[in-house]
This record gives sequence, structure tokens and C-alpha cells, in this order.
Amino acid sequence: RLSVMKAQFDRVAYIAKRGQSQELAKYLEGLFDIKFDDPVEIEGGGWANYSSGGIEVGEPPEGVDAEGLWGFVLRVPDMEAAKAELAAKGLQPLWDPVVGGMREAMYNPEETKGVKFALCEYPESMPTANIAAAMK
Repeated sequence: RLSVMKAQFDRVAYIAKRGQSQELAKYLEGLFDIKFDDPVEIEGGGWANYSSGGIEVGEPPEGVDAEGLWGFVLRVPDMEAAKAELAAKGLQPLWDPVVGGMREAMYNPEETKGVKFALCEYPESMPTANIAAAMK
């Protein structure tokens, strides 16, 4: 039986104002001595930049006004099994985009006592920081 509890911490996600994610990524690169990949378009709108340091900087889709620390992301070995396990506990994903070779499932903090989190699944050979390169 798969347990979401066997998931591994993958990254912290921060949402920048539209048009400001590149500036923020450059700032964080200098601050933490990390490297962000090129931005990746998210299915359904928005952009994301992934770093080698466990930080994601994203932009929301057009018309969405959001900024700040979004939450955390857990990597699971089997997305469908993890989503089914959470569904059995009464949780359904708000959004489940595909970003390059990675799948995500984001959950509603109103249903998780205010905790913002997402699940992600990607092949072993595709660490989050290399998703942009995989899309080319």
C-alpha cells in the first residue's frame, strides 16, 4: 500500500507577481548561490522556474492576483495512487497540471486546515531543476 507519508520533500514554492519572477530568480541565485533553469510554461497558464537548491519561483496564470510563499511540494513515486489515497481522506486536487515531464496535484488549503501543498511525480532521471531542459 502506498502512503503519501512516504513522499519526499521536493521544494518550496514562491509565487511572484506577473512579470517579476525572473528578477526574483536572479536575486535568489546571488543570495543562495544556486542556479535556476529557464522558465517553463505551466499547462493552464503561468510560469515556473526550478532551482538546484529546492526553490521554485512561479508566476500565476493571467488574471490571478497572487504573490508570496505558496507552500511546499512533496514528491511521490505514484501520482495516481497518492491522489487516490488523499481522495479516500476526502481531498481532491484543485489543479493537476503537467509541467514538462512532471505531473503535479495542488490541494486547496481551505480543505487542509490552511496548509498549502502539492504532490509531484517525475522520472528518477529528471530532477526538478532540469525540467526546462527536458522540454526542449
